[in-house]
Amino acid sequence: MKQIKYQNTHLNSNKSKCSIFVFVILFTCFINNCQSKFAYNLYHTNEELFSEFNNLTNTCGNIMKKFEFIQHSNPDNKIPYYSIESLDFDSKSKKSNIVFMLFGEHPRELIPTETALFLAKALCNKIEKYSKNTISKILKNTKVYILPVLNVIGRNAVAQGDFCRRTNENDVDLNRNWNSHWNSKGKYEHTNPGVFPFSEWETEVLKDFLATLKPKTFITTHSGNLGMYSPFAYKKFSFGDLTEGQAKNLKSIQNIIMKINKDHCNCISGSIGNDLGYLCPGTCLDYMFENINTPYSFAFEIYSNKYTSFYQQILEGENLEYFDYDKFYEKVHKNSLTSLTTLIQMKMKMALKPLSLSVNIHSLK
Repeated sequence: MKQIKYQNTHLNSNKSKCSIFVFVILFTCFINNCQSKFAYNLYHTNEELFSEFNNLTNTCGNIMKKFEFIQHSNPDNKIPYYSIESLDFDSKSKKSNIVFMLFGEHPRELIPTETALFLAKALCNKIEKYSKNTISKILKNTKVYILPVLNVIGRNAVAQGDFCRRTNENDVDLNRNWNSHWNSKGKYEHTNPGVFPFSEWETEVLKDFLATLKPKTFITTHSGNLGMYSPFAYKKFSFGDLTEGQAKNLKSIQNIIMKINKDHCNCISGSIGNDLGYLCPGTCLDYMFENINTPYSFAFEIYSNKYTSFYQQILEGENLEYFDYDKFYEKVHKNSLTSLTTLIQMKMKMALKPLSLSVNIHSLK
């Protein structure tokens, strides 16, 4: 019997072909000394984070709704997630795009959950630098789902001082627990894949929801490295090994990454298995691409202390204050969230100063 249930799904079943408007999450921050306190209130606790999101549901300039995943065996365990759409979003349009953004799989990675909140505020017209006209263009064809913290219990432990915690309450790495070439032997203690695929209620409930939602774009966001990645994580491959459909989708994903990388990251990009240096079985990225058939599946690593010179250049660069949105907007993709989120990642470095302990161990993604 399933140990999970969810409330208020309101799913969109539109299966028409969609033009994809991709979030690019490359948030960069300048490294700061580790402190024993929870980063001197630079980061939100779960309670604070969810309070901010809940407030947005009442004040968002667009339509924002809250939903919850609830563990059947323990109803006190809940995972909030949110949808944002505009009044003129047409789910039946051939251009419509459903985007699901996943944050907080690994609790020690604090920056992704902060960017989830900042992005939600931007889409709710709460960030003055982003005009309502810009947001309107983006949301006309795009409905966004944001899950800010999947590993709620683990992140509570981090806030209480267990800064290096990567696993959930059962010491399982949620990003090794998906039934995509799952391997029973984790490479490290912190990458324990669980006793069987979807052994953890967090991954099981999310998998069931996404199988029904069938988003056209899926983004999972981490920190500990700096890179933009496509499938596959579990293997190295050449395009000749793939089906025609897989090859077409992967080339589209990597073309999008290449457009952004040159000017806005200058970092490792491409397939995780081919370019990261080690293989990662059992990830949500590969499951979404192969099992849910999500054509645009991305994994973003948004911080690494290896790139301090890159961050310093960002911190000192005056050009970021005069970012030419329209020029980038035309260059990459009209009506897309690509340019918005790229701009956000350049600005966020002024708002966040990460805990060293939460990001220094970057070899376990």
